[in-house]
Amino acid sequence: MKGTADPEAETNDSNATGLPWPRTWTAAYLFVLASFALWLSLLLLLMEYCR
Repeated sequence: MKGTADPEAETNDSNATGLPWPRTWTAAYLFVLASFALWLSLLLLLMEYCR
């Protein structure tokens, strides 16, 4: 028998952020993008409202 190390678990460890949430870097990048879009839309709405 070669080894008991699971290659999929190794991939998951390298993709983990070490944070409680978000657990993967993809989720972290999506969260940052979504929050940026939210703040940008709120800024645009405020600019239109104050005209």
